[in-house]
Amino acid sequence: MKQNFYINSKLKDLISNIIYDVQNYNNIISKYIDIERCANNYCSESRATIVRQSILINRTMEALNDFNDINSDSFKLNMNFENISVIINEALDDIFLLFKSKRTKITLNDKIFKECIVLMDRDKIKRSILNIFTFIYNIIKVNTSINITYNLMNYYDDKEFLLINGVDNISKKDEKTLDLNEECIDISITFESDDIPDDIKRMLFKTPLISYDNFSFNNLYLYTAYRIIKEHYGNIWFESVKNEQRINIIFPAKNKL
Repeated sequence: MKQNFYINSKLKDLISNIIYDVQNYNNIISKYIDIERCANNYCSESRATIVRQSILINRTMEALNDFNDINSDSFKLNMNFENISVIINEALDDIFLLFKSKRTKITLNDKIFKECIVLMDRDKIKRSILNIFTFIYNIIKVNTSINITYNLMNYYDDKEFLLINGVDNISKKDEKTLDLNEECIDISITFESDDIPDDIKRMLFKTPLISYDNFSFNNLYLYTAYRIIKEHYGNIWFESVKNEQRINIIFPAKNKL
């Protein structure tokens, strides 16, 4: 029997935009693909451009795979305790060339390195971190910096904060069973970009496709990162601090031995 599949207009727009993005990356690659006959300096620049576009293509397709994964009935997590600081360093290594192209300086404050132990599906969290950094790459200003800091925080006395941002889907029973405690690993990623309208900020983690001023653009990176981080009893939110933007990520910390 023939089956008919119906795609709503938003999903159709999302898929169309993804196809456009990938085609655009490939078009840029095609301009530099014949690098053997060019001057040495041009060759070096061409190779760097091809590598960047290849990274962006991979990131787009992996974000689409994550989107399909979290919306499938077969979605599951393979959870183990891992050091989130190590995962973030690995993600930065994977996309270092992207930030190098924008002359971005990256600084890390990992004084609590040994305490950054989080219950996670390693592969899914690493891809989520990669998605977050890819989003930042797309909007960060050239020749600026990214500052990453880790802190141990206890938000349980701040009911208003918990209502908006907190680790709100883990019970006391789960904390004990999963060997977690009330403290959270708070990861702050601060960077410079143009101002983001408040209307868009409110949608950044809520929808894979954002429509604004008669334009629509893909938001798979932050949407999938948010969905996966929430599945890990964590949360992520966006805020403006003076002339900078900050993405905060929290996970419940492992009980101290």
